Amino acid sequence: MLIAAVLVHSATAVAVSELATGRAPQARATFRAVFARFRPLVRAMGRAVGILVGLVITVVGIPLAVDRAVRWIFLPQMCVLEQREATDARRASMRLVRGTWWRTFTVDAIVNVSVLLAGPIIGVLFVFFVSELSLSVVNVIGSVVYTVAYPYVGIATTLLYYDRSTRAEAAK
Repeated sequence: MLIAAVLVHSATAVAVSELATGRAPQARATFRAVFARFRPLVRAMGRAVGILVGLVITVVGIPLAVDRAVRWIFLPQMCVLEQREATDARRASMRLVRGTWWRTFTVDAIVNVSVLLAGPIIGVLFVFFVSELSLSVVNVIGSVVYTVAYPYVGIATTLLYYDRSTRAEAAK
């Protein structure tokens, strides 16, 4: 699931980038761009996830894990859009988040929670209003809603990345 999430975030980043330049994104070209940067992307995300899991396992490291997760939120954009290598991508993401940690956290939390809750909420609505459906069918409906909604997390993160990048450039 993690690799699928990384691919979706990266693909939406490329698609948003294409739209920002006035071009219509093409699925084949979008995924070609993502897979061209697959190795540094997997290295960056794999190392980040390893560190985060290690911190969470210690329990006392959970606050630091949350801090790092927010600071590394732009790893897919750094690897795919800016074509940075794994270590440089982590550092660049941390620099971009510096000074806006709470804003970044809040936007990301709102988007992620909204997408995570969309499937179960729609599933519950189906249970109440279309009661003849089996729970398995309702579960599938909830999963489909989540699958359709999940790319919006990548879109929101990429738009936040562009916002932060533009503001950082303007501040220079």
